[in-house]
Amino acid sequence: MDDNRRNGLPVEAGRLICFSTGEYSDYGYDGHFLTLEPLTRPMVEEVADKCRARALEEDRYDQKGYFIPELIKRGLIMVVDCQEIHLGSYGDLAV
Repeated sequence: MDDNRRNGLPVEAGRLICFSTGEYSDYGYDGHFLTLEPLTRPMVEEVADKCRARALEEDRYDQKGYFIPELIKRGLIMVVDCQEIHLGSYGDLAV
C-alpha cells in the first residue's frame, strides 16, 4: 500500500467513513461518520497523542474511547445515523 494512504489517511472533507480496529475475531468498526474537514495524518496523530496522554492521566486502558469523541468535539467529523442490514454468516444469505 502507498505509505501516503497508510491507515486510510488522508481523507478529504465530505467522505463517509468508519473506524476499524482489531484482527480476525477481534475485528470491529465504529461508524459511520461524515468528515466535515479534511483528515490529515498530522492532525489525526495529534488527536491520538492527546487521547493517549489523557488515558494515562486517568489510568484508563481504552485510549480509543477518547478518540472519536475528540474528533467530534473539534468539528472534524459528525455521526451519520444509519442502519446495518445483516445478510447472514459464512457466505449464506439469510435475509
